[in-house]
Amino acid sequence: MTSFCTLASSFALLYSISMRILIATGIFEPEAGGPATFAPKLARLLTEKGWDVTVLTYSTRAEYDFDSSYPFTLVRIKRGGPSTVLGIDKIFNRIRFFFAMLRHARDRDLIYTLDWFAVGLPVALAAKFLEKPYIVRVGGDYLWEQWYLESGARPVTLSEFYARRMYMRGIYYVLYQIIRFVLSGARHVIFNSDIQKDLYMRPYHLSAHSVSVCYNPVPRIEFATIVRGRPNHEFVYWGRFSAIKNLTTLVRAFGRARLPNSYTLTLIGSGPQSAKILETIQELRLEKRVKMEPVMRPHEVLARIKDARAFILPSWTDISPNQVHEALAIGLPGIVTKENYLKVHDQLPGMIDPSSIDDIATKLTMLADERTYADFATRFKAIVFDHDWNSVADEHRSIFASVLGKTESELRVLQIGADRSKRGILYVDSTATMRQKAYGEKFGHLDIIGFSRANDGRQKFEASKHVHVYPTNSISPLLYGLDALEIARTLPRPDVISVQDPFETGLTGWLIALVKGVPLHVQVHTDFLSPAYAQHSFLNKVRVKIAGFVLRRAKRIRVVSERIKTSIERRYRLSAPVTTLPIFIDLDRFRNAHIDPKLAVHFARFTTKVLVVSRLEPEKNVELAIRAFHEVSPHEACLIVAGIGGEEKKLRALTQELKCKDRVFFENPDDIAPYYTLADLVLVPSKYEGYGLVTIEALATGTPVLSIDVGIAREAGAIVTSEAKFADALSAWFKSGPREGHLNDYPYTNFDEYVRAYCDDIRACRKGK
Repeated sequence: MTSFCTLASSFALLYSISMRILIATGIFEPEAGGPATFAPKLARLLTEKGWDVTVLTYSTRAEYDFDSSYPFTLVRIKRGGPSTVLGIDKIFNRIRFFFAMLRHARDRDLIYTLDWFAVGLPVALAAKFLEKPYIVRVGGDYLWEQWYLESGARPVTLSEFYARRMYMRGIYYVLYQIIRFVLSGARHVIFNSDIQKDLYMRPYHLSAHSVSVCYNPVPRIEFATIVRGRPNHEFVYWGRFSAIKNLTTLVRAFGRARLPNSYTLTLIGSGPQSAKILETIQELRLEKRVKMEPVMRPHEVLARIKDARAFILPSWTDISPNQVHEALAIGLPGIVTKENYLKVHDQLPGMIDPSSIDDIATKLTMLADERTYADFATRFKAIVFDHDWNSVADEHRSIFASVLGKTESELRVLQIGADRSKRGILYVDSTATMRQKAYGEKFGHLDIIGFSRANDGRQKFEASKHVHVYPTNSISPLLYGLDALEIARTLPRPDVISVQDPFETGLTGWLIALVKGVPLHVQVHTDFLSPAYAQHSFLNKVRVKIAGFVLRRAKRIRVVSERIKTSIERRYRLSAPVTTLPIFIDLDRFRNAHIDPKLAVHFARFTTKVLVVSRLEPEKNVELAIRAFHEVSPHEACLIVAGIGGEEKKLRALTQELKCKDRVFFENPDDIAPYYTLADLVLVPSKYEGYGLVTIEALATGTPVLSIDVGIAREAGAIVTSEAKFADALSAWFKSGPREGHLNDYPYTNFDEYVRAYCDDIRACRKGK
């Protein structure tokens, strides 16, 4: 079982029942080191998922110090003792931690230790005494790092330490046996990399069935606000000042490198090697060019070094260094020791030999050359490793749940929808059905009732082993609800009912939820409180009334934009939580779109091409776009209307009436992406929108959008105007642009991230959160 985490992440079907977890860590923010940042982030994410989490850590403060500034329970245990003779203070630390474990782990279901010795030993002893299961995460190697390297012996790499069986000698053998005791008692062992796991399996006699590999995350979203500027002449290192990090060698290499005097080296952190590093700086008379700065929190240090030339990591061995992941998040290039066990090892350019001062000096000199540096930075930034914090949390939840054998049954969701189009849920190969299959894998069971007419010719089908679709095949729209109720009566009782709108499907879903005694999850995709929505038809006026009734009875509400969230919260004063989850769009499809040569030739005689992508229906207000274009556009411009609908004949007649039919073209493309790339401007004249896919798609291609203030337009980065001033705004664009569009704040980096957020929202509805 070489990659339990990968399998668990793929299926993601295991979730806890009010699990109570204790996380034990030797260090905690703002201290430097992987566990110091890993522990609080994991604890936060588990708490957000409804888990009861306590974190136990060493501290320099009071013996028992409860920190209430975190969403989880944080207990700090005083570090230190009456004497440092023979390590007595360390013995006292472990004894103090052991008793703290007895006190705080008593009501926990599971203990998770981020260390296998300083914290791992008291955890193992306390867990045995309390008869509690525990899991060990192996980050660094205490035996090699803290005892061998810090002893001043000739440095060797981690793999060499184990290959030469140096752990079998003297005091190392005693410590090795203690670590074996800790690992042998663990229900599961988690490693940071496959190389590390393979290295330890034989020496520690581990079973392949009780180990997993969970790579550290690349925290791109957490540090997205940090924007890198023009690189300066500063090399940086941040982290612990310990022997493993090989910082005295780095200082000597910096002194030997052929660098202009403007180049500096900054070391940010603290640790047992601080005095030795300072000594080396003074010995080489580098005080003016090599600086040491105190520990900072991750966000602070990255903001501080964002414009550095590069970071340097010369460690003797670094198993899964967070510095690399954090640097990738902000686009900071760096030179990393070749003795690293990162998943992206093969992608790292210019790795250094940690034992060679000359090699490190040569690499530093290389980075001072602008041409070489530009190529190196490009290669480093091209490294691809998408593994975010949500993935790490899901992997851990799956392992914890598996170890305890205390998992929820798969969630059964009943969804009700009203989309009868060929892109909707009633068609096996539609994009909507593809999404439902992804949801179904997350839930385990997803039944879908779709409103349909008998003459639609739809039949029930199995989209996947997790997803079943049931069309109502009603003889009249008035019978949609009754037919859906009859189908629901024959289906197994769901855990949650999710409806695609708060109107007809919402009312039907509420009735089924009432009968079945389950919570109702309501989705809102339309800005139905926009005045134009109710003005559109009498039916819409009725729908607004129904929506208020349904939303007040929902357990949880999902909307697609902050605009809708604000409007319904202000109007109805809802008690149910409202989550903003925009619609997923495959942005890469539009970012990577190319102009179709045939299209380019067809419209070559026009210097400016304006585009409307829309259903041709009254609420889309395409007439406004045509009239505004006729009124203010120069003769060398054309308007392309891409879409079909009931108003097409009327709109074609309008272009004839306005005598602009030779410059207005009606198209019905299978693929709209090349049109966005061809266009110089996209118009969105709609009277109301729930979200506004066209706006997002166009801006993703870099094409500017002029829109009525509807849906997501203002949030996404469109040029926003009113219906009355639409022609004036279009005229202003022809005169002064802008000629490029920029998409703001789109929340998803990939489809899996969207699916996870969507499914978590429905799961939270079941839990009443």
